[in-house]
Amino acid sequence: MFTLVLGWMWSGVLAFFAAPLVTKPLGRIEHAAKRAADGDIREDVTATKSDDELRSLALAYNDMVGSIRKMVGNIEANFKETNQKVAEITEASESVTSEAENSAATIGEISQGAESSSYSIQNKAESVEDVTVLLSKFKITPLERND
Repeated sequence: MFTLVLGWMWSGVLAFFAAPLVTKPLGRIEHAAKRAADGDIREDVTATKSDDELRSLALAYNDMVGSIRKMVGNIEANFKETNQKVAEITEASESVTSEAENSAATIGEISQGAESSSYSIQNKAESVEDVTVLLSKFKITPLERND
């Protein structure tokens, strides 16, 4: 019975001193995972030197965070490219709008010129008609000539 109690005691002492070998690396991984959950993915976890599950977990965590960094980098690159394309499209749209406004102004000027020409032609036609009426009063045809 003494041996059993002594075994329990030694097990407790060993567990007390060995527990930090497991809990500290797990605590570091937990702390890093919480930082990553908050958006801070800049740092990796230091893997233990032993070839055990804690090392495997730390390496897997580092691989995961590395993949997340790569995805974030791709998203940032796509965001910049999209912003650049939006700026180019905006610039092209503004250019097209300006050209359309210029075309509208030119069409307006052409329309005013055509309207003015129409009035001039109408006035000339009325003047010719007036002259024809006057000539007919004097019994002169426009084609007669006094030689």
